[in-house]
Amino acid sequence: MASTSKAIDGLADVRRESGLHLINRVKQTTDPPGDSFIQDFDSHIIRAFPKLEQTLPKSSWARGDIIEIQGPAASGKTHLLYFWAMTCVLPYRMDVNLEGYQEKKDVLIGGRNRSVIVCDCDGRWSPRRLNAIISSYLRDRLGTILPQDTPESYDRIISQAVINALKRVHLFRPDSTLSLATTLMAIPTYHRTRMADEQIGMLMVDGISSFYWPDRWLSEQIENEPAEVQTAAPQPPPPPPLRSDANPLRHVLTVILNLRRSLGLVVLLTNWGLTALDSQVPPSTVYFRQHLRAPYPSPFESEPRASKFSLTHHITIPLQGPEPLRDRVLPEDETGDQEREDQAERSRVMARTIGKRPGEARTVIESELEFTVTESGILVS
Repeated sequence: MASTSKAIDGLADVRRESGLHLINRVKQTTDPPGDSFIQDFDSHIIRAFPKLEQTLPKSSWARGDIIEIQGPAASGKTHLLYFWAMTCVLPYRMDVNLEGYQEKKDVLIGGRNRSVIVCDCDGRWSPRRLNAIISSYLRDRLGTILPQDTPESYDRIISQAVINALKRVHLFRPDSTLSLATTLMAIPTYHRTRMADEQIGMLMVDGISSFYWPDRWLSEQIENEPAEVQTAAPQPPPPPPLRSDANPLRHVLTVILNLRRSLGLVVLLTNWGLTALDSQVPPSTVYFRQHLRAPYPSPFESEPRASKFSLTHHITIPLQGPEPLRDRVLPEDETGDQEREDQAERSRVMARTIGKRPGEARTVIESELEFTVTESGILVS
């Protein structure tokens, strides 16, 4: 009996995990998500994690990475999401069959051929804009390989490729933080029942702070609620308010952590940049004060918050760009090239990043990245 009891007690030290978690852990090295397709950002990540070239030689991103993009309104946060969504939903290669040519052309597109789940909390995510960006990119790629005398075939090929790519974009529009948490909780079931043949590559939450003001008002009402007047008959004390009631963002962060472990998603979040930090090291670095309440991380404060929800990379866009571009199905219109060039020049901003990854030595690396928002997408180095 004693030996049996010891054997049972020994099982408590054995690490347990589900089959889904095991598969995701194996895919960590066998099926990484790939690069960011922004050369300077990839170089920045390699500098932050020198061992990455040995562990993941063909991928600067890792499954489960959480990337935050913070900046003021109209600074280009959503356009970065459009760009990375395009890289995710396009195929790696595409067979092109032109009329009048017997042989098919094998065109390298470079995409990940995976699906994207977008939670549009701001209500401004534009499928038409993503359509224009994908169409412009495909037109440039096909133009370097295929004959220049088949514009009709170009349109047909691009149209079908865009349709196939947009089918991999699953767009949800929650209207509150609890609605966002509920949407995220439903992703495994949605994946199993509605997109069983697709691999989810990215989860994008465009506007993690969109419901900040109503949540703040609710938390202040709960925290400042006056005590009830005592009556003659003694009453049992009311239950204390749940912490999640005062900060429903806790639910969102908990579900995201579960999803990154079970599905290996790359998570991209956009966040408002309201006020700059008072003290910065080095002084030239512009970071914004974290307005979201704990447990949302605030890695740039003088005393960073301890949080299980750790960011892998952070991108700060310190400058506000021009007004958002109008929706257009095609990048060309009658406004003229000069207007587009002027608007692109005004849209150029600098992004500064900081890299952290769980399981690696704690490293903080800062780099300057540059991208330009244009009507046909973004130009990156």
